[in-house]
Amino acid sequence: MKLPAFLYTVFLLVVTFLGCYVSMLDDQAGAHALAFLQPAFTELSRVGDALVPRATETIPQLIPPICLVLALLGIRRRPLDNNLFFIALLAGVVSEYFLIIAKTPGIGALGYAIAFVAIYLAIHRSNCTDGLLDEVQKKERFSGLDAILLGAVSVVALVYRMYALNHNLDYFEGELSSYSAGATDLTGMFVANRGFGAWAPLGLLYYIPIYITTKLFGITLLALRLSSAVVGIFTIPALYFFGKRVAGKEAGLLAAFLLALNTQHVGWGRTDIHPHGVTTWPALLVGITFLRAVESRRVFDYLLLVFAMALTWHQYPSGQSAVAIPIFATGIYWLFNGGKLPFRWYNSVWL
Repeated sequence: MKLPAFLYTVFLLVVTFLGCYVSMLDDQAGAHALAFLQPAFTELSRVGDALVPRATETIPQLIPPICLVLALLGIRRRPLDNNLFFIALLAGVVSEYFLIIAKTPGIGALGYAIAFVAIYLAIHRSNCTDGLLDEVQKKERFSGLDAILLGAVSVVALVYRMYALNHNLDYFEGELSSYSAGATDLTGMFVANRGFGAWAPLGLLYYIPIYITTKLFGITLLALRLSSAVVGIFTIPALYFFGKRVAGKEAGLLAAFLLALNTQHVGWGRTDIHPHGVTTWPALLVGITFLRAVESRRVFDYLLLVFAMALTWHQYPSGQSAVAIPIFATGIYWLFNGGKLPFRWYNSVWL
């Protein structure tokens, strides 16, 4: 591990532990320990409150102008081919508006057809699938500046997931309390994971963070919520390095920043309800191991990919569909690269 990456890792572990400790003091005192941070949390809550109740109206109204501005800016700087993704996204969102709100399926279907054609042209002309194997992106060094920027994004994510944790929310949902109780004991988590009902099995990755936080901070509601918060915070660097590998450092940092402020991810990272945050990890692991297997073409790396796919299927039901990521990625690559596979044909047996 290079020095910037090592220093960032140490920094993340230290600030996360300090965040847990301050949250514990905050909960014991029954008051906000860092009251000056309240305005930032309040403003993000207002954004969520404005978007969620009228999502079918606000999202279609918000995204098209953003996509249009990005496309127009890109057209000025680069050829049209490289901006067809934005045009496709714009067409897709407008189509949703006509299908869902305006109730005009004919126009909606036409918009979707335009979106699919734009995506096909973008992939076909820009050879973007070859970018997954770009040697320049693979060798991009994680510098000291990168460590500072990612550290700043991680602090933002930490504040939004840990600030006043037991004051907002200030009630106990308890829907999964029997599973959470099993997570406080190594033997109990295996028993609880057998489970019953629509949510079972939750997958062992759900129990391990709870086991760690309850051992460190006691068997309390705060410790249960801290497990969700820590998982959410550690997802930030995982997404950064995956995005960096696929599309470069700037894309990785932007993806990490957007996730840090994502109101749904923040919300699930502050609750005791469902382990949605944990489902992100296996999905990222599938993507990372798939890229590694395609690059190296070693049997060992394909076995790692198979393990990641099995882990994804083992997890909480809402994350199980990620098991198909390598299959769809292989199909897309095959479709837009003249019938070529990104690996030797016999390695497909492992998938």
